Amino acid sequence: MLAAVARNGNSLRFASERLGDDSALVLAAVHGTASALKYASPRLQDDLDVALASVQADGTALRYASPRVGERLRVVLAAVKEHGNALCAASDRLRDHWLVALAAVIHEGRAIECASARLRTNSAVVAAALKQDVSVLQLLGPEPRDNFDLVHGAVARNGRMLHYASERLQDNESVVRAALQSEPTSIGDASDRLRDDVSLMQIATAKDAALVANASPRLRNDPAFMQAFVSRNGGTLQYASDRLRDEASTVLLAVQQTGTALAYASARLQDSDEVVSAALAARDGRLDVLQYASERLRNDPTIVMRAVARDGFSLEVAAEELQRAPDLIRAAAIDSPELLRVGRPEERKMRRLWRSVIDKPTALAVVAKDAGAFCYLPKALQQDVDVAAARRRIKKAWLDAFHHILEPEAHCIWELESGRAAPPGAP
Repeated sequence: MLAAVARNGNSLRFASERLGDDSALVLAAVHGTASALKYASPRLQDDLDVALASVQADGTALRYASPRVGERLRVVLAAVKEHGNALCAASDRLRDHWLVALAAVIHEGRAIECASARLRTNSAVVAAALKQDVSVLQLLGPEPRDNFDLVHGAVARNGRMLHYASERLQDNESVVRAALQSEPTSIGDASDRLRDDVSLMQIATAKDAALVANASPRLRNDPAFMQAFVSRNGGTLQYASDRLRDEASTVLLAVQQTGTALAYASARLQDSDEVVSAALAARDGRLDVLQYASERLRNDPTIVMRAVARDGFSLEVAAEELQRAPDLIRAAAIDSPELLRVGRPEERKMRRLWRSVIDKPTALAVVAKDAGAFCYLPKALQQDVDVAAARRRIKKAWLDAFHHILEPEAHCIWELESGRAAPPGAP
């Protein structure tokens, strides 16, 4: 049996009652597996030497010792120094012992949950727990959360802990400033008064302009304040007040930076030729802008031409009448040859119409941009000498790079005759 418990202390569970009361055997078992103490006899669970051997190997084995041993300061100190959470198995008297609680939280900050109510507000114990694990702040009561020194130290290490500070300290500029230096998103936990402070908002938003969402209503209605943000990130227009989202100067700054910020402009400005044109020419190069313009402008050939010249797929959100305009179709196809591809069943009729208005100059431009687009051209253009020659030049480049692909003609037959997209791998 000695050999068995030496290999695996939990083998003690199979020992007879007599062997479970054998000191040498039990000591051998707990040296290798501290939890084997639970299989020892009541006499040995109450034995100081056996209990010490167990908790020195694994402090949590304290729970298997007798209540009398659990009252011994020497045993409990050894246990919590090995594993702080062993404090939970100590007697009420020792969980209220300053030295025991301090030793426990130095090892495992969250062990403070098992300390007595009196010691959970003790500044030395709390400070030691926070030093070991700053997230302990959320486990504490109102008094430590309202302690300036404790909270300031905690948020300086992890700004998210501001969420657990008292309302008084969430309104303390020094505490909030320390939190922001560590974690800018903590601005969301600052008081209303401090979220109305320009300097603090500037710290919070230095790396992420979207955090302006946490600014006070007054600041989000301040043109100078919001324009500084929308000029960096047009999408922050969504956090501006209704008044500013209807102010041309602010909205223009936003859409010039981020075209899709048009989505957050007022309906009046979504109907502005100047604003929509600026959005279509935005620096970020986003392509899906036209969908946010007013119905009137989606019916405007000039606006739609600007949109499809930059993103052919914008044709899909233009007014239905304009989706049939040959000049717009050609411009869209040159930008996005994939528009000519066979689409979903409900799109096939329109796709066939689009293919039917493609002329030779457009076909040459389309094939030059996308060799595979040859498959989507009308048969007459596929047979055109110049178009076919351009396609052969592109085809050779494709075959040189991807020698395993199928002949383009096979895909043309597949797509145009079956009405379905060709298998993956087509040029």
